[in-house]
Amino acid sequence: MQSNVFNPQMLATARNYRGVSQTSLAADCGMSQSRYSKIENALSVPSAEDVDRLARALDFPTTFFGHWRHRHSDHCSSSVRVQPQV
Repeated sequence: MQSNVFNPQMLATARNYRGVSQTSLAADCGMSQSRYSKIENALSVPSAEDVDRLARALDFPTTFFGHWRHRHSDHCSSSVRVQPQV
């Protein structure tokens, strides 16, 4: 079973493209700015629900943030890994 791979660099790219602050985006997604910052800086792994909320708030598909399989699929894992930064 393949796990989801989250790329935090793409989250920062999407946030900057939309011109929103970490604080504003975190509030829109129902999380603290501290939690958001840890996700964007690869210090914390987001849940599938976090990624769904972030994608909706930024108006990007979840696949933009990595190799992502929709969480409602019968054959996918809900585990998430952070892609190593190069």
